[in-house]
Amino acid sequence: MTLYFDGFQVACLFISIILVNYLIQDGKSHWLEGVLLMATYLIIAVSAWFYPANGEVAG
Repeated sequence: MTLYFDGFQVACLFISIILVNYLIQDGKSHWLEGVLLMATYLIIAVSAWFYPANGEVAG
């Protein structure tokens, strides 16, 4: 496995790390934080589904 990631993968990883870090800073949990994490996961999953693979031409 190579460690070559394109910009989309790096951005998704960075956003998820920042969001999780922000949500667990206070040490407490709330149902809305869980919903926010699930919504973020859903957005990343849908965008990854429609993101073209390497070498694939849209059209």
